[in-house]
Amino acid sequence: MGWITETAVVLSGSTFYPHLKLDSQGNPHLSYSYLSNIWYTFRDESGWKEPKHIYNVGVGNSDNSLALDKDDHPHISFRHEVERSLKYAYWDSVEEEWVKSTFDTIGFAGWDNSLVLDKNGAPYIVYLKLNYRLLTYAYRDSSSWHTEEIDQRGENYYPSLTVDSQSRLHVSYSNFLESEEKHTIKYLY
Repeated sequence: MGWITETAVVLSGSTFYPHLKLDSQGNPHLSYSYLSNIWYTFRDESGWKEPKHIYNVGVGNSDNSLALDKDDHPHISFRHEVERSLKYAYWDSVEEEWVKSTFDTIGFAGWDNSLVLDKNGAPYIVYLKLNYRLLTYAYRDSSSWHTEEIDQRGENYYPSLTVDSQSRLHVSYSNFLESEEKHTIKYLY
């Protein structure tokens, strides 16, 4: 396969956790962590756009996940290092600003977060808290955020979330049970 390489952003230091999605026209959108901040950029027919600053996460770099809604507007979930919380931001095209919220502040929330939107644009996130012990699921309805613990057995890693055409969620993740000395990949639906 003949790969084409483009430079989306030029920075003077290391970037972490780049997350890529393609919009309805096939244009790439990226979220990433750089110098303790969450950033977003995209490319259209005229080229890559100037990166937009989303949030200062305090110190270090932060896991983040990107999803695009039916109008190709970005939604980003990310972990705040200092607050040890999970945050969510989306682009409001009417107000032309990022709308941000914090919804889980307990137990080092937000590690390895994975964000999807259903066909109505509602956000769903799976993530880890309590030092990789607790796999957690969150969603936002018209009134507020809700969270649910999924798996607290052993150590959980690298959750991935997708939604099917019926708006059913599917989750995969790695699990290690020290008592059984066993690594597994789990699938939930």
